[in-house]
Amino acid sequence: MLSEWAQIAIALFTAATALAALLSVRRVEQDRRARLIPELHIEILCDIPNNEMRLTVVNLGAPARGVRVMGTVGDFGFFHPTPPTTYWQEGESRTYRISMPVLPGVEAQAFVEARDLGKKYLVVATVGGATHRWNLREAEKLSPAEEWRKLFPNDPMPPDVKYPQIAIELVERHR
Repeated sequence: MLSEWAQIAIALFTAATALAALLSVRRVEQDRRARLIPELHIEILCDIPNNEMRLTVVNLGAPARGVRVMGTVGDFGFFHPTPPTTYWQEGESRTYRISMPVLPGVEAQAFVEARDLGKKYLVVATVGGATHRWNLREAEKLSPAEEWRKLFPNDPMPPDVKYPQIAIELVERHR
């Protein structure tokens, strides 16, 4: 009788150990995949002392390719790849001067998007911090207009504002 209970206890212990090992392997794989995905942040700032509007983008995750920005600030809109290159290294940040007048208190809608190096995901971050990760095969079927409507359904697109294609100029780049 005692040996039967011992065998049951050993079997339960073995099963629990196997489950813990499986969960540990799963977590390690999730962490590995997460390290391969860019983590983007975007901000539009009103630099009153220098009398200019600025756009700052930071990549805190893995390297990114095909990075571009799209947005509106009041009646001004932009849709650009990120000069000087659309490839961003891990930890890279760039600040751009937006060629428009300073408009304190005006609502800005913008996003930055990039593809991961593994060509599996489209990563999108909006002003305000919302982030999205879409399967790249599905996301590439979206036009920029459809992508904008998914993110900002009630706001006009950059081509629909009064000044639709303002320039951005690189001011700072940190790697």
